[in-house]
Amino acid sequence: MNNKSFEKNNLLNKKIIIKRVGLISILLLVLLISSCTPKTPFIEDYHTGTEGLVLSFVDNTPPAKVFEEETIPINMKLANLGAKSVPLDKVLFKLRGDSFYTNVPDNKLSDVIDDSFFANADNTASNNFLDSFVKEGQNYVLRTINGKSYSYPEGETAWLYPFAETKKIKGTREQPETELFGEICYPYETDLSTSICVDVNPYDEDKRAQVCEAKKLVFQDQGAPISILSVDNIPQFVNRAEPGGRGFVRLVKPVFEIEISNKGSGVIVTDSIKGEGYQGLEDTCGMNIPLQEINRFNIEASLSGIKLDCIPEKPYLKGKSVIVKCEMKLDDVQLTTHNYFDELQINVSYIYKDVISTSFEIMRRFRENNDDSNQDSLTYSEQDANPAYVNGALRCGYCDDNPNSDDCEGWPSNAQEVKKKYGFNFECACSQKTCYELAASGACVVGSTWCPGSNYCCVPDFKNKVDAWTQAQKTTSTTTSTGG
Repeated sequence: MNNKSFEKNNLLNKKIIIKRVGLISILLLVLLISSCTPKTPFIEDYHTGTEGLVLSFVDNTPPAKVFEEETIPINMKLANLGAKSVPLDKVLFKLRGDSFYTNVPDNKLSDVIDDSFFANADNTASNNFLDSFVKEGQNYVLRTINGKSYSYPEGETAWLYPFAETKKIKGTREQPETELFGEICYPYETDLSTSICVDVNPYDEDKRAQVCEAKKLVFQDQGAPISILSVDNIPQFVNRAEPGGRGFVRLVKPVFEIEISNKGSGVIVTDSIKGEGYQGLEDTCGMNIPLQEINRFNIEASLSGIKLDCIPEKPYLKGKSVIVKCEMKLDDVQLTTHNYFDELQINVSYIYKDVISTSFEIMRRFRENNDDSNQDSLTYSEQDANPAYVNGALRCGYCDDNPNSDDCEGWPSNAQEVKKKYGFNFECACSQKTCYELAASGACVVGSTWCPGSNYCCVPDFKNKVDAWTQAQKTTSTTTSTGG
């Protein structure tokens, strides 16, 4: 190889090396820049969905058919699908059945829940509950069932194993069908935190550019059965007296109209547990409370940590939704000329109740030699053993016509007033949710002893009937006054 060829190859190799070094340098620089660029972490929002505690029967429990005089296989699931954790000692569980066909004892939650939901008295979870429980002097309590969070992305689930059994079939029905009802009643909360514009220039009197302006905010759900649908931002001008009698200063007070709705499958019982301990929980969830307390909830709101006045403080949820007005106290209103963003926080608390049901058939056992031991009960009417019947008639209709009868103890006075004023008849025609909405007006009688199954005793289509009745009264009054 001559000198020229050697120099040429040497130069070519140097160029290749330089290009490779340059490429590597660029790659290193890109990696360095990307590693220094702050990344926005992914934050999971667990305040989604319209459910709280959800009770359900596990598939095929009870089975489609069960023999008479036999234990009913029942497995149930209690899942917290919302964003709020709930102390289980504040949760009331009930299993009900038709007393004519089934025997259902008092299955307290502490008796039927799986062992992992017990904790030591110092609130430390037991690692081996069954071994520790039998130790003398040990004190165990129900712990909290956790809502959705980083540790429990889908919430926490407990398994329940309640007891029930079928009775001997009476009467002539060969294979009767009956139902079991599961009830869950518990305290829950709905939380919303959002950035909102504090608009001190609602009528554009200040022509300077502003960072924001008041507008209505719309939301979907917050991981709870009670949802905050919207917040309408409607600032108002107010005058505040200056210290020392120096006149008045004109201010703009933040005012918000908050729309709240029940998107869950259950009902609001009231705003809080009435009374202490288990008895207070039973009385509250059993509706042994004044009618004016039913369907009420608590609401609190704050702006930048400053508590707002909400009217009413314990709203009544009737129908699809209710609007609550929350405003800043006059002494807390700031004097400023520029709009700004602030943090609005809303908390809604309540006692919530939900009911589920499942049905199954009861089969007779084979009786040898034409056993007629059951003949004495063939004339035994199903209604005779069911508290929802009186003398062969539904208790609802019977007590509507005979409210002062000894068999109608507990028939409310406001239901009698509805009957007296309008003449409407009560029927077993409402769901539990509709009944709770009508109870305060006297158009529904709360309780499970007035009607069989899952029906409630009420005036069906009450609102439309009242509207028609009112219109008829106006027409009659007009006709009378004109001499028609």
